[in-house]
Amino acid sequence: MQIKNLLSFTVYPRLFAALTIGFVLATIIGTQTHEYAHYITAKSIGFKPTLHYQSVSYNAGYAQQLAVLDSIYTADEDKILAKQSSPQKENYLKLTAALNAEMEYNGFLITLTGPLQTIFFGSAGVLILWLDRHKIRTKAALTFKNWVTVFVAFLWSRQLAVLLQKIVYTTTGMQSKNGGDEGKVANYLHLNKWSIVSVLGALSALILTWIVFYIISKPQRFTFIIAGLAGSALGALLWFGWIGPVVLP
Repeated sequence: MQIKNLLSFTVYPRLFAALTIGFVLATIIGTQTHEYAHYITAKSIGFKPTLHYQSVSYNAGYAQQLAVLDSIYTADEDKILAKQSSPQKENYLKLTAALNAEMEYNGFLITLTGPLQTIFFGSAGVLILWLDRHKIRTKAALTFKNWVTVFVAFLWSRQLAVLLQKIVYTTTGMQSKNGGDEGKVANYLHLNKWSIVSVLGALSALILTWIVFYIISKPQRFTFIIAGLAGSALGALLWFGWIGPVVLP
């Protein structure tokens, strides 16, 4: 299929400005709602989380359990370090294993809820677009309500961005400051580090392609694409490089 059948290269300035602002806001709101999901989960477990502009830190609250283990180790160090088994050694190993399992499970839940939140709301947007697809396609231009739904559905773009980022880091040998939630979840589940990010990234690409080339009308399509590139880049620059570190350091 020829490109001219898919795109009209006319740019509508007012629409471009509105969509660019929309993508700026969507980038910031999408980032913070994702992090807030981590925050809510950590708080519900009983931790004391702090929301930052691109992450959540929390006091894991294991001080009491660690203090108990430390006191047991101090009292029974010789028996714990001895090669032969003993009730004291078995008790210490059992308590240590239980605490490690609890820490890993809580870490898994906190990590998982960020991507789940983004995928859930993105999927809700996709579902609404799917249910309204015939009505939308009869219009020459999308309404404000339609555009809002598109932005919500475009929360799925995070998954494609994470996959592309991982590919870039891997091919260039760069080190990422953050392993990414999807990679961490795969690690918790003892899966290949590429498994989850690849599946979600591929699904994201399919969803975004469907939205751009099926839902959005041909006259508005090119304006949407360039506004998406400009607005996402500007939103990331503003939030991660300026506003975010000031508002939520």
